[in-house]
Amino acid sequence: MDNRSKYTSGRYRVTQPKPERRTRDAFGAALKAWRKHLDETLNLSFPSVAIKCDAFRSMIGLGEAILPLVFENYVDVETPWGAVLAAIKPGVVMGDGLTGDLWETRENWLKWAESAGMIALIS
Repeated sequence: MDNRSKYTSGRYRVTQPKPERRTRDAFGAALKAWRKHLDETLNLSFPSVAIKCDAFRSMIGLGEAILPLVFENYVDVETPWGAVLAAIKPGVVMGDGLTGDLWETRENWLKWAESAGMIALIS
């Protein structure tokens, strides 16, 4: 099995502990509002519209504490989790999470998360 297929299979578990309840609640509220924003702007042709909302800014404002929650949710590329990660970890260059090969972006973030001990692949 090549590296790409093991990451694109999507089978992994988050190994980092979840953040405190207040952070989880704030993440949940921001995620709900962000998903609503994504649904409402789905037909617009500019990918950057996905991150131009208060909910996105609220989510990334929670910082690195939400990384376990982001990786729990990063199961597809329809929700631009790569953009969340790019905003929280600007020094880790994986693309903007909005354009290009989003499956490759996801694969690269999962590789990074595995090397950082945040996730473990399930065989």
